[in-house]
Amino acid sequence: MSFNVVTRTGTPTPSTDTYPINQWRVIDLTTTDIPEGTDVRPVVSATAGNTVPGNRFVSYCQNGQTATYTASGTTLDYQVTLVQ
Repeated sequence: MSFNVVTRTGTPTPSTDTYPINQWRVIDLTTTDIPEGTDVRPVVSATAGNTVPGNRFVSYCQNGQTATYTASGTTLDYQVTLVQ
């Protein structure tokens, strides 16, 4: 799988590398052109499967916190859910 982060207007960040289950990746929004205060969410692409957006947007703030989402299910039927 891999993922990128998109804004409500559809502006994307570069995607992560492709990685297997039971691993994680981070996109540091301070390294992107996305301005603080913008609503964002991940869009996950399963290898040989579907592309699914996160269930909730979060507001990007430069406060050192991380929004965590989990992807669970199968390559053709999965959910991307905000944990914190």
